[in-house]
Amino acid sequence: MDFLFLFVWSSIALFILWRGWFSRLSRPALVPIHLSVQLSLVSLPLICAVFLLVVLLKCSAATVRSDRIWVFGYFAFGSAWIAASQFAFGLLGIAMRDDVIERRNPSAAWVVAGQLIASTCCLAGANMGNGSSPEVVVFCALLSTVTLLLTWLLFDWIAAASETITIERDSAAGIRVAGWLIAVGIVCGASVTGDWHNVSRTLSDFAGYIWPILAFSFWLALFERVLRKQQALAGRIKVPASAVVAASSVALAVVYVWKRGLH
Repeated sequence: MDFLFLFVWSSIALFILWRGWFSRLSRPALVPIHLSVQLSLVSLPLICAVFLLVVLLKCSAATVRSDRIWVFGYFAFGSAWIAASQFAFGLLGIAMRDDVIERRNPSAAWVVAGQLIASTCCLAGANMGNGSSPEVVVFCALLSTVTLLLTWLLFDWIAAASETITIERDSAAGIRVAGWLIAVGIVCGASVTGDWHNVSRTLSDFAGYIWPILAFSFWLALFERVLRKQQALAGRIKVPASAVVAASSVALAVVYVWKRGLH
């Protein structure tokens, strides 16, 4: 995979995917999106892009960060990858266009934001460390991102989170799910950091690193399932309490990564 291939196709995908994101947010509608939601969904991709650029400049392979042209190529690839991940999430239950833009669902906006941050963490982790070629970054990004998507599918299957958020418009649930998504993204991204050795070692290290967040996701999904079936209990967990749950999920992921370390 040479630089020209990486740059040209990533730039095309970057333009097409993110143009659709921002054009939908700026399009007038009969029922306008709340200004705070609109500003958040405009600014958050830019914040994620800055974070990715900092990772590339400070933590990527020495051969990449020493060459600004390669940094730009990886940045274009990464930005396109994050946008494609958002498209994949939309096919798996909650979409920015359908649920946030068209249905004006603030609960879904929380989840979309969580998906965006989680995907960025997965891609950023794939760029940390020395690798032999761009294929290594693609492999690690694919490993972490697909795990994130599959974990979301399992979580949604157990908890029916998509129905709670898209149909019942439960903002408290949206906040909790967003926090959980970010936590999973942090651990998935951290699990693919470090210098490249070979595929078997990468898969072995990944499996050993990722299993606690999968166990945590299972138990949290069961918790969300109980809340969905017991509306009286769910009614007691309002937005402030859900924000605490979400922040705790993220904090646990950060502490785990800090204790476990990056490869």
